[in-house]
Amino acid sequence: MKTILITVASLVMMCMAHTAGASPVTDTDTYTCRITRFAGEDEQQAILTGLQPGAILAGDIRLPDSIRVDNHVYEVVALGESNYTAYAGNPPVIYDNDAVTSVTIPARYRMIGRYEFTGCPNIESYSVEEGSRHFDSEDGLLYYRLWTIDDIDTWELYRYPSARRSPMFAIPARAAYVGPGAFAANSYLRKIYVSGEQGLSRAWQLGNKSIESVDCTASTRLREREEGVIFSSGMLYSVCPALVRASYTVPEGVKYICSGAFCNSSIRQVIIPESVQASVPEDCFAFSEIEEVVWEGDRSPQSVDDCAFLYCRELTSIRIGAKESGEVRIGSSAFEGCVHLADVTFTPDVKVMEMGKAAFAGCASLASFPYTKTMRIRELPEKCFAGCTSLTSFPLGIVEEMNGSGYQFAGSGLTQVTVPANISTIPQGCFRDCPALVKVTMRMNEGRVMDRAFAGTPLTAIGLNGVQTYWASAFDECAALRRVYFPLGAEAPYYDRILFTTEECEVIVNNPGLQRLYMQELHENPNVVLYHSSLSARSDLGTAWRTVYVPGGAREIYEAATGCRVAEMFSYVTDKEHSSVTIEPLQPGVKITGVTIEGVAATFEGGCWHSDVAPSAGSRMNVEVSYTVFKNPMLTVYEYPLDSTLTGLDAVAADDFHVMERTSSAITLSHMTEWVIHTPDGRVISRGCSAAVDLTTLPHGIFLLSFPAYPADGLKLMR
Repeated sequence: MKTILITVASLVMMCMAHTAGASPVTDTDTYTCRITRFAGEDEQQAILTGLQPGAILAGDIRLPDSIRVDNHVYEVVALGESNYTAYAGNPPVIYDNDAVTSVTIPARYRMIGRYEFTGCPNIESYSVEEGSRHFDSEDGLLYYRLWTIDDIDTWELYRYPSARRSPMFAIPARAAYVGPGAFAANSYLRKIYVSGEQGLSRAWQLGNKSIESVDCTASTRLREREEGVIFSSGMLYSVCPALVRASYTVPEGVKYICSGAFCNSSIRQVIIPESVQASVPEDCFAFSEIEEVVWEGDRSPQSVDDCAFLYCRELTSIRIGAKESGEVRIGSSAFEGCVHLADVTFTPDVKVMEMGKAAFAGCASLASFPYTKTMRIRELPEKCFAGCTSLTSFPLGIVEEMNGSGYQFAGSGLTQVTVPANISTIPQGCFRDCPALVKVTMRMNEGRVMDRAFAGTPLTAIGLNGVQTYWASAFDECAALRRVYFPLGAEAPYYDRILFTTEECEVIVNNPGLQRLYMQELHENPNVVLYHSSLSARSDLGTAWRTVYVPGGAREIYEAATGCRVAEMFSYVTDKEHSSVTIEPLQPGVKITGVTIEGVAATFEGGCWHSDVAPSAGSRMNVEVSYTVFKNPMLTVYEYPLDSTLTGLDAVAADDFHVMERTSSAITLSHMTEWVIHTPDGRVISRGCSAAVDLTTLPHGIFLLSFPAYPADGLKLMR
């Protein structure tokens, strides 16, 4: 199923005329929604996802059946998304409200989230408008149609009125199952009765703490072997939510524990014998008061399924093992909201880990994630450690890739991060709002940094090692950011504006291939300065820089390429006769760290750099200057030809030589002759002997075209 998501920040109340076949738009200033297209539907429809700030629901409420978003009216077909595991940790739309007394459900609704109406103790009845294919009501009870076979409907009791005061309730014959959260917020019920083939759906106990017993006397599939504990064919089926135990031991001989068995239970410790399969099924302990699960025989669960310990706020530790293959699966929201979970350990046989969305989200006490050198996580999913405020570090080296949905560590306590080469993308919001993140080390390989990846962090500086592209919003709301470094490595990376807000901020470029520096013009900050190591000024520098700092001898080149103030980072004077170079830093933060002359390392003595190398032909030397700008490595190469003449070429000398035509892609000459394209400081870019000069491969910058046989006919080129 392909789903299109739209988050609605605000919905505007609109009045529409009621026409045949259309329903009135109601309560559009009350709810937020998500727009999606369900399988088998031609049009997009809306799911209510929350309430607008300040919205109040009270009395007899009718859910809206249509809603206006951006001047388009959508049918509303669902309340809440908690039936989807991907949204298990999201709060319901209508909950913790003692003012709602009844609920009317429009005919077109196809889904109501399993957490809806939890904490709403005064609902006296539910009603469904005529024509619904999915819901029905009878005697104030809400039913959901599970399926239809041979024109026979199978129904689930979906909600029992929370305000009903009877201590006992027999599940009506109409209901084949009792749905998740069916008795939510009812505090009067003590016992329910099931009969025949009736079953209790996974997490039926959600939102209820009053039911002590399930009478299975008339049931053909369930047995209450001890009060409050229900079994079925060798399986521990479920535990009543009002059963209070300090410790409970699963009976010997039980082979399986069913999904949702201990959901919302009041049992503190569960002891599981060796006869039980070593896994924790879906919703098994969700929302319960469990503190400890003990697996006898020194065993550990080999999988922890979706929502297994969702919001188990008292759980403090867990030990997880692996299958014979070395694999283990931790499902979506498996430990989400376990705020006291501080100790997670893995047995040595865990080699490969598969993890679901939000697996450890909101585990505020989890300070570290244990791992071994042989452990691998195939993909780090969305929000897996979001909100882990005590988590200060994480070994990204064991991760093969990150899921593109992002927010893996949003709001966590990470203080420093190393992004290894095996990570190709830092997804959207990955480290967003990490309040202690002060150091990031990049070791990527042609990597990408996506939308708001580091937004809202206290980073002061970052080096984009191996980053090919990044979103402009990647560093939004980084109020302390003042320095961004572009090192050598990535080939032809792109620059995008950086939203600096500090009074002093620097962009330091050691990658001559960095393109589109003019993009900084899109953010008006007069305090940004640029440090560039290249001797060839690009024509796309832009004019947004307060000052452009350049290598020694390159000031004139850059002044021709930008209207910004240009200053040299260091002085540069050569002494060809003695194979030495005198270099002096001219700006604070610049430090010379090394020099090579004609490929030989130079030594510093007597105020200059000297190399024991015989002078080469010509008037200049090949010199490499290594230096740092605010401790960021920089390299400037002064490279010159050893011989300015070409050999083996027949150049024609003519008295009437001239340039016949000049375009942006080529220069046509009157005769074939020797030509050289070089930077203003003498570094050769291209050379040849022909009657035409191809300019299409020339990089951006300012260059000189000279003709050794005709010195007076040289040209200045700008690309």
